[in-house]
Amino acid sequence: MKLAQNNKQSIANDNGLFILICGTLVLLLSSAALLGWIFDLPVLTRGKSNWVPTVFNTAVCCFLGGFAILLTFLLPVQQASKGLRLIAAIILLISSLSLLEVISGLDLKLDLADMHRSLQAEHIYPGRMPPLTSAALLSFGLGLLVYSFKTNRIQHRKQIIQIFATIAGLLGWMGFFDYWINMEYLYNWTGNVRMAIPASISIILLGFGLFNMSKLENDEEENNPLSSNVRKVYITAALALTIICTLTGVSTFAIFAQRTNDIISGHLKQMANDRLFFFQKSLRSRTEYAHLLSTSPQLSAVVSELNKMPKNLRLKNRLISLSHNLRSDEVTAIAYEGISGELWPGSGQLSNYDAFEVMFHGDHKGVLLWDSGYKLRSRIAMHLNGVLVGYIWIEQRLQSINALRESTIIQNSSRDMVVCSAEGTVLNCFPSSIVEKPFRIQKFYQKHRIPMSRALDLKETGLINTIDYKGDRVLAAYGPIGNTGLGMVIKMDIAEIYSPIKEQFHRAAWFIFGLLGLGLWFIHRNLVPLIRNIDSARRQAEREKIRFVAATEGSFDSFYIFDSVRDENHQIIDFRCSYINQRGGDLISRKPEEFINTLLLQELPFTRGPMYFDRFKQVIDTGISINDELKLDKASIAASWIARQIVKLGDGVAVTLRDISEQKKNESHMHHVAMHDVLTNLPNRALFDDRINTAMKQAKRDNTQMAIALIDIDYFKKVNDTFGHHVGDALLKEFAARISVNIRPSDTLARLGGDEFALILPNTDHPKESSIVLMKLFKVLQSPIQATGYKLQVGISVGIAAYPKDGTDLNVLIRHADEAMYNAKAAGRNNFQIYEAKNR
Repeated sequence: MKLAQNNKQSIANDNGLFILICGTLVLLLSSAALLGWIFDLPVLTRGKSNWVPTVFNTAVCCFLGGFAILLTFLLPVQQASKGLRLIAAIILLISSLSLLEVISGLDLKLDLADMHRSLQAEHIYPGRMPPLTSAALLSFGLGLLVYSFKTNRIQHRKQIIQIFATIAGLLGWMGFFDYWINMEYLYNWTGNVRMAIPASISIILLGFGLFNMSKLENDEEENNPLSSNVRKVYITAALALTIICTLTGVSTFAIFAQRTNDIISGHLKQMANDRLFFFQKSLRSRTEYAHLLSTSPQLSAVVSELNKMPKNLRLKNRLISLSHNLRSDEVTAIAYEGISGELWPGSGQLSNYDAFEVMFHGDHKGVLLWDSGYKLRSRIAMHLNGVLVGYIWIEQRLQSINALRESTIIQNSSRDMVVCSAEGTVLNCFPSSIVEKPFRIQKFYQKHRIPMSRALDLKETGLINTIDYKGDRVLAAYGPIGNTGLGMVIKMDIAEIYSPIKEQFHRAAWFIFGLLGLGLWFIHRNLVPLIRNIDSARRQAEREKIRFVAATEGSFDSFYIFDSVRDENHQIIDFRCSYINQRGGDLISRKPEEFINTLLLQELPFTRGPMYFDRFKQVIDTGISINDELKLDKASIAASWIARQIVKLGDGVAVTLRDISEQKKNESHMHHVAMHDVLTNLPNRALFDDRINTAMKQAKRDNTQMAIALIDIDYFKKVNDTFGHHVGDALLKEFAARISVNIRPSDTLARLGGDEFALILPNTDHPKESSIVLMKLFKVLQSPIQATGYKLQVGISVGIAAYPKDGTDLNVLIRHADEAMYNAKAAGRNNFQIYEAKNR
């Protein structure tokens, strides 16, 4: 009897300790949130910047709940009952009214919207308690209310309390895991529905505390230890089964949902990149084609004559005859404009001015318009013997772009391709795959910047999960179309993306719930033969193994499973391969059957080190997966770059490797193309800006000087006009090559555009050393430059300014160098001028 009493007292002490810990933690978390709102400290309300903040009403209810739990620890139930009832009533009132607001759509003014608007500006109802939080607090409040009333039916009362506590705890876990399974995406919810992480933790602790409160009361009042032990075993087993089923279902769904999302995201992003490139290339090629048509000397001669005799019918008919020869499937209309503004028809009819049109700029300018499809209208100057004689209007149907738009249209799909331009606070958009007419939309939707605004205003290219202009949650890939001032967005509704996942989720949920109910019934009845369970588990394991092998062998990735090898001190000293698929063997140039059961460090010695062996140990010790990329230079590995994922698997790791060598090669090439001039292979303006900023920072740090010289080739336009652009291009290339080999390795020569170059001279004693460098350049340019058979004497006008003497701001420094360069031109060209303050 004494042993039983001691055992009961020990259990009561353990439960009391759990209650104390739960109540204290809840009070700390809720107090932090309340102080965050009172003193405007956002970090206290949400923890991390990307987490949802704990709203004020939630913090109040959690604070009261934590206080109630501590009250039961400090006082007997009889003394604390009135206080518990009052707290339960307040929690029930707040949570039920908040739930009523969500269900009915009413605004009962409980949200304290003005207080919450700074952190929840994007929400329609800032400060509103999420429905999951309301339901969890409602369940906790009901359990607390039942606990505060004493009855003679202890067993029945205890079960009710534990049911409410379990519901509250499970809802808290759902809110916590929602950050990984994205429940609002699954059901296309766009309101404030996600539970705050601090709130979910508080609710889990409240449910756990209430559950232990019921056990503490039972330990004090229950007189049947045998029945109590049986009940504890049943409850413990049932709770363990519930947790295992829930976590397994949630984890499996989260992995499947993330994998699906990654695949669709990659496909959507690739599609956007391809179409952005294609759209820009199409505009450029058609614009260049229009410029080519404008160079006809026959057309220029006729337009020149029409300027003199604008009413001459013979000349007009000649112009029409020549224009018909230029017509094609894509060139739909040609017209001409004289010097005085007269318009003469050529071929076809230009689209009327009711058509939706947008001007685009950049390297190739024109007007993109919509007239039952995309069209390009160009107005190009016509010259005869170098003299402007008029303009040619050419209108082309962009068949390739129209076909691109049509290919995006999928029946009963939300996938859409939109092309827009910005005008103030609105976007002018061409008909999309869904919207059949041109339309105008705002750049923001409920303070959310829509993807098209990111592409046009922020010049971003990327992928985002956001709210679109219709208020739907979408996954959108976006980006600017070159430097044309146009942007493109390709998007899909999240509801459509998650539709198959939703179906699988429902099936899995019913399956899990059914399995859970069956398991509880088995535990309760204890009638299932042990052998049948073992056999069923074995069969299930075999089926899962078959699926696993089929999945890994059919994958494009290399897959390995390594089991840890431990010494007598239980320290990991090596890893043994227990599984490898065929692609994994190909990657390391080994047969899979030869590599299985071998030791990693013995077979691949280069894996001993921080990037392999230590990373595997880290994953096992922390349980946190690692995703990274590695550059390899091993002859035995059939890849130069791999993407690696390491996941803990029991007392070992599962490693997935993907060959990304080609991807890295393409990325390196694209980075070089983006940062260098195509013609001369010199750094372009973007790389020039980066290097001059670096040089200025280094000069400031080292207290030294640096100089920038702006170089302009004298009379370069005459070279293009006299010999043609191909000679001018050859001249630029040879000029850049000659200058590049005659400057210091630390100097940077960049082409800013046309015949404009810039030279960065870091760590230079100005003007002494900089003058020596420039004199050397003039010397090497004394001999003519060979350009496609022509010997051309090249002179340059150079202006130079130094940091910090002539300016500490980049724009000021460039402006001063530019002023000095124009002084060099004014001084007769083919010389250099050093900026002096009097030049301003």
